[in-house]
Amino acid sequence: MLKKFSPVALPLVLAACQTAQTDILADMSALTSAANPTVSIRNVGARPVVTEYTHRQPVDPKPWRSLNQGRAPATGGGS
Repeated sequence: MLKKFSPVALPLVLAACQTAQTDILADMSALTSAANPTVSIRNVGARPVVTEYTHRQPVDPKPWRSLNQGRAPATGGGS
């Protein structure tokens, strides 16, 4: 029975021993509430979703030997 509860109990015991981090809590207190009616909404405007799109058609494959020769170093690379 102890083997079933130990994977659950150990993280809970370790979490209970942890001290509160006040620096993180202080930063969260400066945030404004989402339900605050005095906060204005930022106007972002409408923008296109796809920008700088270039339509490309598929082409026939080129011979791979000439492509490899074009990418290979000019002098012997050893590999």
